[in-house]
Amino acid sequence: MAVMNLTPSVDRTRLGVVRCTLAQLKQVNDWRKTVIFQTCTKIENKNCMVIVDSGSCINAIESKLVTTLGMKPVKHPNPYKITWIDATSIDVQERCQILIQFATYIDNVWCNILLIDVGHIILGRPWLFDLDVTIYGRTNQCSFTHDGEKVKLMPNHPKLSTLKKKVDKGKGKVVALAPEKE
Repeated sequence: MAVMNLTPSVDRTRLGVVRCTLAQLKQVNDWRKTVIFQTCTKIENKNCMVIVDSGSCINAIESKLVTTLGMKPVKHPNPYKITWIDATSIDVQERCQILIQFATYIDNVWCNILLIDVGHIILGRPWLFDLDVTIYGRTNQCSFTHDGEKVKLMPNHPKLSTLKKKVDKGKGKVVALAPEKE
């Protein structure tokens, strides 16, 4: 019969405690971390806000811009509906081709005509795919090669695109645009 020793063995090694003071890191509020890529371009002498969105499965143009610039919409070859989570939907019946330019990049892009208010133009997956665009997350920049030349798009700072209107109270007209104070 085997006898077991039930008394615990005592370890004679010393245990030292090191106390560390952890400093909280300064929180970085970098606008590029939470803002989708947006920039500007001119279409027929009109400044237009362009959003590059890898989460959008279409290229889109604001219907009001199409009317303002007198563009000629054509029937969409495959009409469809865009349905949101809350079950509302938008019929996509027309599209138009727009001439878009960023630095040395000039191209005609097909865009579906939609009632949108987030910007004038949304360049989504079709544009990104056709040009093999790379979106750099940390710098929020886009780059691609077009006709053998590397094109790099820089984002607009959101504070610069959020403008506060100064209204002439006597005439009720916008007289100046100024960035909002932080």
